[in-house]
This record gives sequence, C-alpha cells and structure tokens, in this order.
Amino acid sequence: MNREREHEPLPPDEEFGGDPSDARLLERILQETISAEHAEALELIRGVARQSRYADTTDIAAVEEVVAAIIARRFKTRQPLPQLVRRVAHSLVEQPEATIRLERIWQEARSR
Repeated sequence: MNREREHEPLPPDEEFGGDPSDARLLERILQETISAEHAEALELIRGVARQSRYADTTDIAAVEEVVAAIIARRFKTRQPLPQLVRRVAHSLVEQPEATIRLERIWQEARSR
C-alpha cells in the first residue's frame, strides 16, 4: 500500500520510558482488535473512521488515530505517548493482512 507520508525513523524502545515489551504488548492488543469480531472493538475503529479527516488509511496519520483510540480505551488514558502510538501504527502497516482488514473496516464505516 502506498503511504502518503514518509515513515519517520522510530526511536529505540528505551525512549518510550518503559520496558521494550510495552510496545510489543500494544502491538498484540492492536492485532487482536483488528482481527477480532468483537462488536465493541469494531465500533471503536468505525467511530474513528467516521470522525477522521482522512478518506482512507493510506496516510499513516489515519492509522495513528486508530491506534491512539485503542490504547486510550484499553488503558483508560486520554493522551497515549505519541512515540508509542507511532511505533504501533508503523508496525501495523508493515503487516499486509492487518492493513487490508483495517482499510476494509475504515471504508465500511465511511460509506455509511
């Protein structure tokens, strides 16, 4: 998938202020959310898509919006660390199946 914005280099895990496994945990949570058929998780993604200024997920910023919403809900935080959001979003777009599924959910929501 073509990305409109260049991927910025990601900082090492130490810069997240936590254990390197934190990013891996969030990546797993995101994968579970994207691949699951849970109505609540899907509705969260659809809500982000409907409110977003992005028409699709080809811009990494759209993916970051989804990741931030998932982290905020899962960990009950208002402002997830931007570096962590970016790391998880970049990880997601490197996985074709997840990217396709996210785009499908996004377009489905925006067409309603």
